Amino acid sequence: MTTSKPNFLRRFCSKVWNLANARKEKMLAIINDDEQWSAYCIDKKLTPSMQKFVLLTYGIKKEPVEIVKTDITKSNHSTKESESNDFDSHLVTLWTGNTKSIEFTYESFHGEKLRRTINPTEVCFNDNDEFYIKGICLTRNAPRTFKACNITTKIKIGSKLYEFAEWCEDVLNVDLYSA
Repeated sequence: MTTSKPNFLRRFCSKVWNLANARKEKMLAIINDDEQWSAYCIDKKLTPSMQKFVLLTYGIKKEPVEIVKTDITKSNHSTKESESNDFDSHLVTLWTGNTKSIEFTYESFHGEKLRRTINPTEVCFNDNDEFYIKGICLTRNAPRTFKACNITTKIKIGSKLYEFAEWCEDVLNVDLYSA
């Protein structure tokens, strides 16, 4: 009976490994086909910095795809998307780049608290001096923007914990209050 647990664990780990490799191969095929990569970036709305992060993750050097913005009023998109694009146009970027994944608890607009892990790509602020972190949310596997004041815990990187301003200063080398 004791040999069945190690066999199950080996089979399970092997299955997870095979699934991860299949996903990696699929992404590499997409990235290496310029047409597919362009369609993927447009579909996922990946900014150039997000594209660079994905390419770096897979060890590929290529220029980001330039995404042409379409006229929202002529498209079939909802008003919410139009408001989102308008929102982004009012943000000023303080930092852009790649850094280690961060983890925190975030309180949504509806008051729901969720644990989030993201790969940050930008730190921004608006006219009201409200700060935002943009990046790839690993929970949703999509680009997301998080308002810093809605982060209800310290930002965790590995075993280290940071306040938002401390993380910006110590990890990103950005002084939030000199901008």
